[in-house]
Amino acid sequence: MEYRKATPEDIDLIIELRRIQLIHEQAQEEVEIKHYMKAFFEKVFAENRIIQILAEEDGVAAATGAVLFYEYPPGFSNPSGKVAYIANMFTSPDYRRRGLAFEIMDMLVEEAGKAGAGEVRLLASEPGRPVYEKYGFIKEEGWYILK
Repeated sequence: MEYRKATPEDIDLIIELRRIQLIHEQAQEEVEIKHYMKAFFEKVFAENRIIQILAEEDGVAAATGAVLFYEYPPGFSNPSGKVAYIANMFTSPDYRRRGLAFEIMDMLVEEAGKAGAGEVRLLASEPGRPVYEKYGFIKEEGWYILK
């Protein structure tokens, strides 16, 4: 398995993986959102506010995950005010139970630390909760926070 950081050239692939992820999470394709996703990903890549990791085997995207960076006013619990939000975590069914999500999460948490984020958080889908809890995330007020 090869892991790499996605580039803006990967946006179409990221969009397709996100669409598949949403369907696996039981979301209904009620509206066409590809153009919204394209605008979003173009913006966050241009602003250097995202790091998306792709796990690939023989040219096939097996898993992915991203960390997005946001800033809030500094506080006592997060003096930098920087928050790393983990998103787009998805592993194709044929590649599950091989540790890909943990490997990607390790890379994303490392990137969050390099960026000076004082907090790492995510929202968890039902299938993702056991993975995040095993990794060390704790549920607090709807969010999962890495302590």
